[in-house]
Amino acid sequence: ILVGVPVAFSLVFGTFAAFVPKGGLMLLTISQNMTAALDSFSLLAIPFFILAAAMMNVGGITERLIELATRLVGHLRGGLGHVNVLTNTMMAGVSGSSMADAAAIAKALVPEMERRGYARPFSCALTSSAGILANLIPPSLGLIIYGALASVSVGALFVASIVPGLLIAFALALVVHIVAVRQGFGADTKRADGRARLVAAWNALPALVLPVLIVGGVRFGAFTATEAGAIAAVYALICGLFFYRQVTGKNFISALRDALSDTVAVMVVIAAASPFAWVLVTEQVPQTIAGALGDMATNPMVLLFMLNLFLLVTGLFMEMIAAMVILVPIFIPIILAAGIDPIHFGVVVVINLVIGALTPPLGMLVFTTARVTGTSVTDVFRAMLPFLAALIAVLMLVTFIPALSLGPTRLIGP
Repeated sequence: ILVGVPVAFSLVFGTFAAFVPKGGLMLLTISQNMTAALDSFSLLAIPFFILAAAMMNVGGITERLIELATRLVGHLRGGLGHVNVLTNTMMAGVSGSSMADAAAIAKALVPEMERRGYARPFSCALTSSAGILANLIPPSLGLIIYGALASVSVGALFVASIVPGLLIAFALALVVHIVAVRQGFGADTKRADGRARLVAAWNALPALVLPVLIVGGVRFGAFTATEAGAIAAVYALICGLFFYRQVTGKNFISALRDALSDTVAVMVVIAAASPFAWVLVTEQVPQTIAGALGDMATNPMVLLFMLNLFLLVTGLFMEMIAAMVILVPIFIPIILAAGIDPIHFGVVVVINLVIGALTPPLGMLVFTTARVTGTSVTDVFRAMLPFLAALIAVLMLVTFIPALSLGPTRLIGP
């Protein structure tokens, strides 16, 4: 990884090096584990939710959500910044793909924010930061993968992530307000009247129904998370075809191509991480780490703090899905032994690792928004600092107040 080899190839090469001394027969376990890793019904949700995000962007859903957000919060100080946060929050409840959301909103909002006087690096940093909401507010690819790895309810994870996701949205909006006050930004649009807001809400209603349908359906057993992904993709296509009438043959093929490319990138990493995790288990790495952590941290809160530090550092160098596939099987026995709820831990893990998508040297969301808008990556990373401070503050709150994640699951039911 350090010399620039892609993560998936690095994982396979490392596994190959571990098996070579054991003879040629052992090398078969690499291909066997890579194949077995993808033989999972839960992971079928990933291509469906990625496709749903692509359909949203070509079908007109994104534009309607931006219009609604503008009518609701565009009149506030730093209005377009708040529009950015609110749009990402609403899109997160539909797509589950941070990369797709960040790219779409960067194209739509960053040029307009620049025309209104916002610095382009700040606008990109805000868009990248708000983009992580797609992996926190359900449906979330990160939560689906964690649920499959940890053998816990994806529906419970969806419910547990709602309050932490909204807290992050509030924290980002607070940073926008502080920056707007310090730099003298005012309102970007006039306050919309009630009729204009109702019209915008009516136009966006088909999109707003989807998150309620997905979370409610998965939580109460009407369908699985995988089936929810298929429903989301078909629903987004129907909205684009019949409600907004913006899907054409050309952009439909383009959406399919983008979704296929993103799906392959995710699945290859998951497949490559499986034999690597198998090597770790056979060499008793999890047991060694568990023993070391057990000796160092007898208190669950201390253990969570140490795991937070470890995950934040891991996020600097490893993409979220690869890190989860490798680390979750190691950490689950440790946190269970310490009496930590795996649902709560799942939310903590995902928050930690999505923050890694905003930090150098990997920082995939930053690179995405910078590339889309033609902005210096270094400037965006520099503008990211206040947002990172807000995100880490929320991470600490969620870590040490488990009720923020577990409360809603207890309220709604197991």
